Amino acid sequence: MAAQPELTEATVGLGLPAVEVGHGYNMLKQLSDRQQAQSYKESLDSAVPVDERRRIQQESLRPLVETVTVMAPDLLRFARRWEPDLVVTDPLMLAVPLLSQTLGVPLVRHLTGPDLLRRLCPVQGQPTTGAEREQWPPGLVELYDRYGVEVRDDHPVRTVDPWPGSLQLPDVVGRIPTRFVPHNGAAAAPDWLLEPPSRPRVCVTWGTTTTMLGADDTVLARVVGALAAGDAQVVLAVVRADRERLGPLPDNVRVADNVPINLYLESCGAVVNAGGAGSVLTAACYGVPQVMLPQASDTPAVAFNFSASGAGTMLDAATADTATIASAVDAALTDGKIRDAAERLREEIAATPSPADVVQVLGQLGRGPCPGRDGCGAFKRGLNLGPLRHTRPGDLSFVPGSPVGRRRGPDPTRHRAGLTRTVAWTRRPAMPVDRDNRLVPNLNFYAADEDWAAVVESVFELGLFRVFESDSEPGRELREFRAAADIAAAPQGRHLELFVVGSGPEPTVSRIDLSADSPGDPTFRYCCEGWGLVQLYYGGPFGTRELRWSHTNHNSAKRAATWAATVPRLGDPAAWDWAAVTSASGRLNRVIRRMAVSRIGSHPVLPHAGRLIADGGLRHEYGTGVHATPSHG
Repeated sequence: MAAQPELTEATVGLGLPAVEVGHGYNMLKQLSDRQQAQSYKESLDSAVPVDERRRIQQESLRPLVETVTVMAPDLLRFARRWEPDLVVTDPLMLAVPLLSQTLGVPLVRHLTGPDLLRRLCPVQGQPTTGAEREQWPPGLVELYDRYGVEVRDDHPVRTVDPWPGSLQLPDVVGRIPTRFVPHNGAAAAPDWLLEPPSRPRVCVTWGTTTTMLGADDTVLARVVGALAAGDAQVVLAVVRADRERLGPLPDNVRVADNVPINLYLESCGAVVNAGGAGSVLTAACYGVPQVMLPQASDTPAVAFNFSASGAGTMLDAATADTATIASAVDAALTDGKIRDAAERLREEIAATPSPADVVQVLGQLGRGPCPGRDGCGAFKRGLNLGPLRHTRPGDLSFVPGSPVGRRRGPDPTRHRAGLTRTVAWTRRPAMPVDRDNRLVPNLNFYAADEDWAAVVESVFELGLFRVFESDSEPGRELREFRAAADIAAAPQGRHLELFVVGSGPEPTVSRIDLSADSPGDPTFRYCCEGWGLVQLYYGGPFGTRELRWSHTNHNSAKRAATWAATVPRLGDPAAWDWAAVTSASGRLNRVIRRMAVSRIGSHPVLPHAGRLIADGGLRHEYGTGVHATPSHG
């Protein structure tokens, strides 16, 4: 889970590895200052001219833009090293399309409530209109331009949505419904919870965001005052600052210090809250009627949306007095229509696919093509072969020692068919590390002609590389290929050099003199060189009985530095972005692995190569030298 440092403790408390990105900027504080500004409140007034309202709302988004600007370098640095197959994001993290587009992986939003941001905020999956440059905050446009990512709203391809479908706004992009599962931490149940309540129990929970965003602190006091005069047993779940402002409490009000709300919510007859989506969904999961007094951020819209279910009543926090609040709570406790609506909503949530079911869907999305994006379709070739298709899950484990941990290899005991381990991103096992000053053997694989054509087409579909001949034909200039069809017709199309765009200096084209055996024979050819070039080589089949390895590889930074003095014409290896080279090479390797239908040893066998081996009894190269298939003994 990659997030600002303020969320590290909460992330680790969930049992997830935390990656700290975007140090030194407090988004919540800045949002609070903006929201309390009079200009922001004016932007909500329909009487304000449209252009002025847009300008004010763009200004209100500045904390988000400043946050993602700070986070972007850290996010991209980590993602290039970790190489996720899928990115799942909070809709407010507007930098994440930079990551997904740079790596060419699908982007999925994860909602926490009604899809309100789609009408207020960029990059929420809306259909692109071509007007985004004028509509987005200027700072966000500048950020996307800096990283070479297209300014458009439709980067997300799916939306994981825990908000009840009966209440959700229409046209959520690629909606994947998921059941909301309350998680409020862990603690021992206090003694008072072990006994059934002797009178109606009402929970009052006040969101931390409401308090931090500077809401009117007299509202909570009015709620407690309204309930103190009644017959209910009140359980107060508030942060310390709110508790201290309340002063002495009556006998029928109990403060639930450090007790997760889900431990006692089922025993409550009603809930009073500030309309935050998390609080609302938690109560809805238990079928508890609600009274909502929203004030800050999106809570008025959340509460208004939820009240349409009939399972909750929304009050105006600014004007509701103790009598109004007490009457609404009494209705929540006694009105059969409200209670029936709450029970229907509980049943709807319980019938929604579980998070475990959704992980299966996301795992397939991460392993397969990126739906709806031409630039993510690199995996389609060679995969649509019915029973030949095969995918193997990867694994990533962490060891202590840093917020991120050190990568280990895959643990075969933890693999389960059809499952990709998912936290915030999913990925394949890490590339072998160059520990002994050699070329990094990224991937050896078996391919036939049709497979090679699919691999080459995928190279262009990824959009990461410029593609050159490794060596020119004798007597000819070195070619740069613009399309896969050009390579298929080229005599030198079996050995390619891939330049990761933006990763370093232009490739070096070196002339090699040749000895002419006869008059008129070519006397030169050219080769393509560069420290950070990725080599892609097609190894077979040769003749009718032999299938050799095809492979990808590239230099390591260590090897390049060691050889720099020997090959000065290639310049300084430090001028290369080795993380970008490794990331692009790793993505190409994942494309090739996804095409595989089987393996020989650890080496992927692509579909048509597999058929040649199975049907023709071809020999194949394995380890050192050429070895026979089982059919040859």
